Amino acid sequence: MPDPPLLMLADDLTGALDCAAAFAARGHTTFVSTSGQIGAVNAQVIALNAGSRPQPPAQATHAIRAGLRAARDSGASLRFVKIDSTLRGHPGLEIGVAADAAAATLVIVTPAFPDNGRTVAQAQLLIDGVPLVRTEVGADPLSHVASSDVAVVLRQHTDAPVVTMPLATIRSPALATTLADLLPSNAGSRPTIVSCDAVTNADLDRLIAAGQAIAPPSGPVLFAGSAGLAAALARATAPNHREVPDRPPPAPIRAGPIILVSASQRTLADRQVTALVEHHLVELHRVEIQRDGRESAVGRAQRRLAATALSAGRSIALRSTVPGDTAALAPAEMRVLADAIARQLAAHVAALATEARIGGLVIIGGDTAFAVLSAVQASGIVLHDEPLPGVPLGTISGGVLSGLPIATKAGAFGDDQTLIRLFTHLRPGATPS
Repeated sequence: MPDPPLLMLADDLTGALDCAAAFAARGHTTFVSTSGQIGAVNAQVIALNAGSRPQPPAQATHAIRAGLRAARDSGASLRFVKIDSTLRGHPGLEIGVAADAAAATLVIVTPAFPDNGRTVAQAQLLIDGVPLVRTEVGADPLSHVASSDVAVVLRQHTDAPVVTMPLATIRSPALATTLADLLPSNAGSRPTIVSCDAVTNADLDRLIAAGQAIAPPSGPVLFAGSAGLAAALARATAPNHREVPDRPPPAPIRAGPIILVSASQRTLADRQVTALVEHHLVELHRVEIQRDGRESAVGRAQRRLAATALSAGRSIALRSTVPGDTAALAPAEMRVLADAIARQLAAHVAALATEARIGGLVIIGGDTAFAVLSAVQASGIVLHDEPLPGVPLGTISGGVLSGLPIATKAGAFGDDQTLIRLFTHLRPGATPS
């Protein structure tokens, strides 16, 4: 009898894709649900986007529980809880709710993602060696994180016990025994959440191996982290092609121009798009968006210009602009504006992609990716590969763009040349000038 699908519960869409991509790259049939439902999916690995990150705690709890109910009905087995690599959202709540639902006894947690500069040392989350709260990501008013201490952030939204584990213990031969000693002594007790240091991929591999060594009969052990820990779990989970024989082939590279869309406010994302434009791989098209989310006359004219470029076979990058000064907006107002930007950009992409024959989509940012996929009535993404760390590639499943290649990236991932490398992968004949 085949094993049940491995389930990953994620706080946002790019996170679900990042974590699932490592499994697809190693040969697992992998599906990422964008609709909150799973249904009769023929896959070995399923990632479900709960969309909990931007929600208030009560709504986030409801979204997580709804996702877990859908997973239970599908027979999938929860193994991994994806949290943000910079601790945005409610990581303690997400872990606690999922662990309770799975009756887990232990949760091994680290947001470390060494391939993208995220490490945890002395309990502190570092971004390229800088404590989180001193970085652009940590200062984001939309997702302010009060501490670089991972355990402190986890405790904000859970009453489950949280303990820290230093790097010396992670690298000790007795790691599995040390973790086993943290198992609750009484049946029915809250699971122990272990916040772990990790600075290399080898550290992440050690955590996965130790957690698997103390799994049943002691009770379920969950892993929680970002794409770094998910990749370690993928390395330790060999695919069984005999169970699911129709593994998808590599993602097709279609003829036709590519639409890149970004609403990310990250300086890094700006530099990445600028590099593409400067190397003549895309044309930059600004899209003016009103604060109430309505398309302006200027925005309609800009969309017509973008459609003309696509019809001529030229790839484009869509970036949003908002009239007036937004710097003084309160965080709640910024969130409303960010949602409006994502929805309007999604409407532009949906219209352009159905009017012109395009070769694929590249989307920066989880909210934008979710909005675009919702606008084209997609049910999910079948993942095929991970051409770059943190950049999954797949095809859209369901809706009016079913079968279209799509790549996604979090706004804060990569370096200045990441999008150039991605576009030359999608267009092997393209040469940056």
